[in-house]
Amino acid sequence: MKVEITADLNLSGQDISRLVTHSFHNIVNVLKTNYEALRGLCGNSLAVENSLQACARLTSLLADKEALINEVGQSESYLEVFRTDLETVAKFAVTDAALTARKRREVDESIRNIEHILAVFSYRVREVIARKMAVGSREYILFEDIKDTLCEFFDATVQNAKGRFGVVYEVSNKGAKDYLVEFEFNGVEEGGAIVIPFMMEDCIRDLAANARKYSPAGTRIGISLVDDGQSITLQVSDAGRGIPEGEIGQVVNFGVRGSNTRKNEMYGGGYGLTKAWWLCKSFNGRMWIDSTLGGGTTVTLRIPHKGVESPG
Repeated sequence: MKVEITADLNLSGQDISRLVTHSFHNIVNVLKTNYEALRGLCGNSLAVENSLQACARLTSLLADKEALINEVGQSESYLEVFRTDLETVAKFAVTDAALTARKRREVDESIRNIEHILAVFSYRVREVIARKMAVGSREYILFEDIKDTLCEFFDATVQNAKGRFGVVYEVSNKGAKDYLVEFEFNGVEEGGAIVIPFMMEDCIRDLAANARKYSPAGTRIGISLVDDGQSITLQVSDAGRGIPEGEIGQVVNFGVRGSNTRKNEMYGGGYGLTKAWWLCKSFNGRMWIDSTLGGGTTVTLRIPHKGVESPG
């Protein structure tokens, strides 16, 4: 069932701050989850306490964009805390006779995974700082850069999955547990570029993350971004479980998820679709969700060029 989104978004200043910092929120949650898992592996309740406190501090500021921007300006001190805890655990794993060889391997793997996540954390910090004056503006970006960022995101997701699934970009490389991600990029700008609203790249990543999270391994995810000279159309499709019919128009509301969301999928803020609709409204755009329970979902955003009115 295809539904055009028309819901009013009555968002407070704090709600908007959470939307703007949504991607940062997600990476902090991933870090927190992985440090908790590392603590469990090494069996030392205090081993990563400083890192968990740092995550809690960052999470407490997510509703205040200005305070968070000021805080992440000290990102090097946060990275030092995160890395120092990893070094402490690594030394502990080598010297603790109670750890089996298998446990040591699991600890080493967990540390490598967190180091990969910290690279993404550094990238998200730069995004948050760049947003201080950018909300409501547009940016010139290469399609190739958008694709590279998405591939880096999927690679990090695969790393964190620890073998549960893979991601490939060519059907000839696809295995039974691999998501096949296919891109379509077309535009009118020279040099393979596009002018999009600032934060739209975030929305592409958020919608791609939802498509992956709510679809079984082995299925296809389509990501299309097209500039026809009048408007920008983003479309992300999956072959996942879909959204219950009566809830399609409501899932854009702040923090709302479909009733068929599982408990282990509740990490993150649940703001991805809200952010997409907020961005559309901010730029006089339109949004549709086409979803069938058990048959997948396609989310479409259409945003007119600057100075072009959106029909309807």
